[in-house]
Amino acid sequence: MVRWITLFITFLSIKSFAIVDMKNANFADSWQDLIATGSGYDLRVRRTYNSRSLFNGIFGFGWCSDFETSIAIMDSGEIKLTECGGGLEVIYSPKKAMDKEGRKLALTKPGTVFYANGKGVEGIEFKGDHYLRKMVDGTAQKFDKEGRLVLVSDKNGNYLKLSYNNRGPMEIIDNNGRKLGFSYYDNGKIKKVVGPNSSSVEYKFKGDDLSEVKNAWGNSYTYTYDDLHNLTAINFPDKTSKKITYNKDKDWVTSFTNRKGCIEKYDYKIDGDGKEHYRSEVVKTCKDQVTNKSFYEFWYKSRGDGSKYLSRVLTNNNGDETDMTYHEVFGRPTAVTKNGEKVVYKYFDNGQVQEQIFKDRMSKFKYDSDLNKIAEVTTTYFNPDKKKEKSVVTNFSYDGKGNVVEAKNSFGQLVKIGYDPKGRIVSIKDQAKKWIKINYEERFGKPSRVESHGVGTINVTYKGSGDIDKVDSKEGPIVAQQVASTFNNLMDILAPATTQLRL
Repeated sequence: MVRWITLFITFLSIKSFAIVDMKNANFADSWQDLIATGSGYDLRVRRTYNSRSLFNGIFGFGWCSDFETSIAIMDSGEIKLTECGGGLEVIYSPKKAMDKEGRKLALTKPGTVFYANGKGVEGIEFKGDHYLRKMVDGTAQKFDKEGRLVLVSDKNGNYLKLSYNNRGPMEIIDNNGRKLGFSYYDNGKIKKVVGPNSSSVEYKFKGDDLSEVKNAWGNSYTYTYDDLHNLTAINFPDKTSKKITYNKDKDWVTSFTNRKGCIEKYDYKIDGDGKEHYRSEVVKTCKDQVTNKSFYEFWYKSRGDGSKYLSRVLTNNNGDETDMTYHEVFGRPTAVTKNGEKVVYKYFDNGQVQEQIFKDRMSKFKYDSDLNKIAEVTTTYFNPDKKKEKSVVTNFSYDGKGNVVEAKNSFGQLVKIGYDPKGRIVSIKDQAKKWIKINYEERFGKPSRVESHGVGTINVTYKGSGDIDKVDSKEGPIVAQQVASTFNNLMDILAPATTQLRL
């Protein structure tokens, strides 16, 4: 739901990003080669590079994509989920304690559910002929017996179906009948992706390395690598470039130069064997002037089984300091201290947030046991002497699909939200009976008409690319102001839960 609110207010576009991960000393870069927006899932081709990844998939060495998310059955009798083919790995195991042979037997029994880290609310269920992953936000992912992703669906019936040949994804089709078609080189690398409205992306390789991409908008980008498949340069159509250097012995990024010529240099300081404590430092220089000096410090601890987990991260970004500690099982923050202001988090046994404690207030969360969504938030405010000043209780109601349909607090604020069959917001009404109605055009699934009760109407038209062409209103800017005011009221009521609530 939040994504639609953002769309209405700002009409934001999605951007690619590049980053050096100071924890792992790797360079990561994400690209979007094609996007066809719609009323359900967007059809998109998005790939991500990771300099420390050994994954060699359809986009080449070090590159992965959402299409390559997979599961694998481990010798331990657990399930390993790998995002993006070579990305984040999560181990799923039964909540009930079992030995290795018991877990292996459970893998062959339909109805068995394996949970993230053995305790979370997110699970993967063996259904006999496939595996089904259910997430808190209502998203479901279906994997075949080979571990390949074959279906992604949401709580409102929108879906993407994936079919394969012996090289990789062959076709992706959504619930509106739109398609992405894939063709390959003889070595199994992607050659071309064809999307709706004659859009297409073309790829070239040098061996296993992706060397050139011509995206759906006709822009070409080239990539160069060293002899270890480390990406060293990205060249843009305007003749600018990004450059990366490495310590090839350690597999660490040592510098990154952006398109403006600013350079970041990285230094890594290891304490002992580096398994429990180390520090990363970065200095950014633009036109011979230092513009940023930061450091990142990491501590690890041992679990009962001997495995390590990240327990603390201290960050100083140009003098702005943040200190975070993490939960041993769930990997979520237990305390965040930013420039002296501390926030503490407590969790239920399944990983859901139980309490959030600030300097001047405390929030307690209750959940709908069927939907695993927040049902009630009680926020208590304190004065500087730690004496209670007031409490606010906010309740949330949902429809059968898990969409929030009402939020009401003890101050009398109320918001009711209506949806169409595709899960898009079509109406919002507050306690003052002010309402907004929203209509959508079907090509891109974006708002075409926004009507504010007693104020006026906004009409939006789009170009063939899906970008906004024109925004018109006979009543002038007051309509946009009223729409923004109603949305702000909505966000105020949702605020107690928005940091945790996955709508």
